[in-house]
Amino acid sequence: MKYLSQFLTKICLAVAFIILMIGLFANLSSNRFGDETTLLIKIIASLLILVSLLPLIKKSVYPKIEQLGNKRKIQIIFGIFLLIISIQLLTRHFFIPSISRDPFRIRTQAIWLAQGKVEWLDYFKRYPNNVPIAIVLSKALKIGWFFKLSTQTIITSLSLISLDIVAIIAVIMTYLASKKTSIALIISCLLLINPFMYTYNLRVFYSDVPAMLGFGSVMLGLSYLYRRPNARFRWLIGATVLIISVVTQLIKPNFIIIVPAIILWLLITALSADKRSQLNRPLIICSASLILLVSLTMPASKIISQQANFEPDSNQQFPTTHWIAMGLNPDTIGTYSQADCDAMDKETTKSGHEKLAMRTIKERLKNHGLIGMVKQISLKYHILLDMGHLNHKYVDGFSDAPAWYQKHAGQYQIANNLLISTLFCLIFSLALLGIKQLWQMEKSFLSLLPVLIIDGLLTFHALFWEVNDRYGEAVIIPILYLSAIGLKSYLAPEKHTFIAQHDNRPARKRLWLPLYFVGLAMLCYLPLTMKVPTTLTVVGQFSNWGARYGNLGTMIAANQKLTQTFTTRTDYQIFQLAILPHQQTGELILEVNGKVLVTKEITAENTKKLITIKQKLPAGNYRLIWHNKSSQENCVYLQNGADYPLSQESILELKDKQYFVFKFANRKS
Repeated sequence: MKYLSQFLTKICLAVAFIILMIGLFANLSSNRFGDETTLLIKIIASLLILVSLLPLIKKSVYPKIEQLGNKRKIQIIFGIFLLIISIQLLTRHFFIPSISRDPFRIRTQAIWLAQGKVEWLDYFKRYPNNVPIAIVLSKALKIGWFFKLSTQTIITSLSLISLDIVAIIAVIMTYLASKKTSIALIISCLLLINPFMYTYNLRVFYSDVPAMLGFGSVMLGLSYLYRRPNARFRWLIGATVLIISVVTQLIKPNFIIIVPAIILWLLITALSADKRSQLNRPLIICSASLILLVSLTMPASKIISQQANFEPDSNQQFPTTHWIAMGLNPDTIGTYSQADCDAMDKETTKSGHEKLAMRTIKERLKNHGLIGMVKQISLKYHILLDMGHLNHKYVDGFSDAPAWYQKHAGQYQIANNLLISTLFCLIFSLALLGIKQLWQMEKSFLSLLPVLIIDGLLTFHALFWEVNDRYGEAVIIPILYLSAIGLKSYLAPEKHTFIAQHDNRPARKRLWLPLYFVGLAMLCYLPLTMKVPTTLTVVGQFSNWGARYGNLGTMIAANQKLTQTFTTRTDYQIFQLAILPHQQTGELILEVNGKVLVTKEITAENTKKLITIKQKLPAGNYRLIWHNKSSQENCVYLQNGADYPLSQESILELKDKQYFVFKFANRKS
């Protein structure tokens, strides 16, 4: 049995090593904006930083940190978190994101539910998996309103608090992994300078941060019960883990992989025949309860949805096999495919959906073949672990942003991409060192759980499901846990470990320092010289449900004008206004600083969803006017904010807060 336990452990570690190697390569090659030359420069710069930074930390930084007392180190960690929170608050104050697509629809629905409205957007009939998160958010809004908080404050606070709890759990887990406060302090510094803490996860309330929180809470709670089975608060900790796990499963269905991960972890630990690794009673009870409750949450979510007056429509909902077929799509490499959805829309019944999906799966499996499937799976791992694009998710510009950002948005986005991908190269490199260290350890059962979570979640998506780089960030805490093990093995190797054999070489600080600054200079050079190869949306109001999901327009009276004001802080080259083709007719008038800049007549022959104006659009105070010049009512594409401000000002002539859907952008450089 002992040998079986060791064999299973090695298999899990080997799979994790391969996955993390792909993750390292994915972040080295992450290059959203550049061409092949800039990619090569970025790879060289990242490698120079990687090979020089760790020796510099080992020879110069780490010894000085070690000289500090534990109390002082903890104080510094607290100071780092205060600084993180301060930056987050400033970011949220000055950068007001225009949230689009799924998170916007969920936010709108949650506000309606909290207000007592029982009408559901058509979107949820297609994607009923997002019904629970809308219900959970509506409950949070009710609590916040009870304390007289605004809707915007509540949702912003939820994003900030949940993200910071994830960071706190990550730092605690890195301490438990390394048993050294110095390692936890270094990981805290990595979080401080990582855009991961200030972009997508802070701006958008969605299911990704709850997923990180769920996996992290399970790791922390079970680690605590494993180490201290007789602790005074063991039952409270167990109950907290169970509650968080159930809520996470409601919000994020793929959290279900925690069930096989825990079962396999318990099995390998039990087979070890090691008295020091024997499972204790509180741990077994908590694990068994978690497995049972998470498994029961899936049918329970249907009951909760029904209580909120949601009625699923099997003819609109896509079957599970549709997402499996989408994951096999070679054209999109398993990511979301609008073409697949359009093909599914042509089938109007549940049986039709299922037959089409099964036929597509068989065709794609046949076309892929064995080699094609290996390539598809490898590329899907690559997408899941490419963290360089996270800061762009679900944000179509900002309703307001500082002048310096509006002027240099392209360079800012490039710098963000370079920084986050380079930092994750470092994190993945350390995690690989951690896997290597665990491979050489005879007993690593506590560290096996994060490995199983990484293997389980990412392999599930790579083999069976549609992928997105958002899905990969759910395992950030397990990856940081392994990084802490790797960092400790490098900075403070124990006797007879694989690092110790190479630790007697003389310090080469004079060599590493120039290499580090060359790599850093190359990374700083890229944002200053790279040209953004796409049209980049900077400011505007692009939050909308979409005509497909119920936004059919607002009727306005004959000869009525609608006016919305806003301010831009730099010059732009492109303005776009969303309209309803064939239905919306009238005149668009765009004024700046009291002068008419553009007038454009829109007729029923128009087939485009966006009116595009390409000319110099100077900074200033704008008035966007839509004039219904006809002698009868006409339909206008507007968006209701549902008690949440979507732009600097709402339309002046309407009592309920409604907004045009528009954006300012710059052409590719």
